Amino acid sequence: MRNATGFNIEAKIEECRRVARSFLYFINKYVFIEEKETKRAIKIQLWPEQEKIVPTIVESNLLIILKARQLGLTWIVAMYVLWQIIRNPLFLAVVISVTEDLSIEFLDRVYFIMDRLPPWLKPPTKSRTKQVFEFQHGNGLVSTIKSLPTTEMGAQSKTPNLLVMDETCKNRLAKEIFNASFPGIEQAKGQVIVISNSFKEGAGWYWTRDLYIATMRGLNKFKRVFLPWDAHPHRPADFKEQMVASGMTEQDINENYPDTEEQAITDRNIVGVYYAKQMTEARKEKRICPVPWVPGFEVYTFWDIGVRDMTSVWFMQHIGKEYRFIDYYENFGMGMVHYAKVLKEKDYVYGDHYMPHDVEKRAPHSDSEVALTLKEIAENLGIKPIIKVPRAKDTQAILNAIELGRNIIGQCWFDEKKCAKGILCLESYRSEWDEENEIFSRKPLDNFAVHGADAFRTFAQGYKPKVQMKSYSDSRTSYRDYGALAYLGN
Repeated sequence: MRNATGFNIEAKIEECRRVARSFLYFINKYVFIEEKETKRAIKIQLWPEQEKIVPTIVESNLLIILKARQLGLTWIVAMYVLWQIIRNPLFLAVVISVTEDLSIEFLDRVYFIMDRLPPWLKPPTKSRTKQVFEFQHGNGLVSTIKSLPTTEMGAQSKTPNLLVMDETCKNRLAKEIFNASFPGIEQAKGQVIVISNSFKEGAGWYWTRDLYIATMRGLNKFKRVFLPWDAHPHRPADFKEQMVASGMTEQDINENYPDTEEQAITDRNIVGVYYAKQMTEARKEKRICPVPWVPGFEVYTFWDIGVRDMTSVWFMQHIGKEYRFIDYYENFGMGMVHYAKVLKEKDYVYGDHYMPHDVEKRAPHSDSEVALTLKEIAENLGIKPIIKVPRAKDTQAILNAIELGRNIIGQCWFDEKKCAKGILCLESYRSEWDEENEIFSRKPLDNFAVHGADAFRTFAQGYKPKVQMKSYSDSRTSYRDYGALAYLGN
């Protein structure tokens, strides 16, 4: 059967079904985008890296994309939002941008794509404004896109099927928006897509970076995608050199066009990071490299203890004038039995175990009739001798201990693979930002880096060297570099 215009109705119905089944088919067959320079419509041709992430966008209920600039992700998300409201009556997509202009620009991209689709492929339009677009499906059902600027309420009262948070690194209310919106989205079994560059001076960077790192560590259900600067296939090999020649600083280039995840998420080059200078020098001096365990020397451990929070443990050998950190371990929600097993499974011969003051706290859920302290439990499990490091009584005492850490890092070597998580903590441990006075406060920021950094502070504040029985010259090792972040995630 054909209609009055000569179209085969059955063929069009089947084509609509193909579009509904496949986002990639929809893109490749029907999507036009605006060419930036000429402002004309061109048929989209996905780059290999863009095409690779399309299934991830469709299949991930929780997704965070950390990317270099100008990789076309906003256009792809605009395509995805439009595709969803075409195929799903009663679908609500909420897009949160940093500013009102950017929220309008996002919906303009949706309109650009939609206006170039065949009329038979899309439902009738019900309303079309700068920030709200609606399709009128059959039986009075409406699907909607709301493209909104940043507000603290976010999508709280709207219960969207899809929440897109764009450029969260620059969004000062990113955390509040997510926390306000997520309960409704979870209840509706909806989807969240977080997209960001790695602009580290942005007001929402810490939330974005911490969310991404938690994903790397398996601490949340988000799927992560990282896109480096060379995901753009038309950028020349000397692209970064050209950016330098144009006047960009090295920090600007690393933030806007990162090569690796490590470069994208590490804060060591920005103001407020306590150990930034010292860890940068450690990298330059090749002291972050393979650091093998040397038999014949005891291994000392340094702890930060948590139950609901993370427990972190550094493993160190003191050889000559070098403090060699050969291993690092962290976990959360686990009892001392777990950590005793971790220590026993390693080949190391242990010396002293340095733990913070809270090791003297009693553990009410121990198997003993009388509640034992964590120290007593650890010693009963073979973790001994334990040396308790006094509590830093106030902020100034914490800062003094941090200064001890700064002074001693110059003698430290870190195994780049086994200590990767701990290194990231040291390179990201920073002071809290005082929003009211727009200055860094004296208080450390309570983020993912605190526990690994506090365990290192246990070392800096508490370690007492012993007399060595083996000469330093007998234990010299040639070090070499290899890739970073190998231990951080899959």
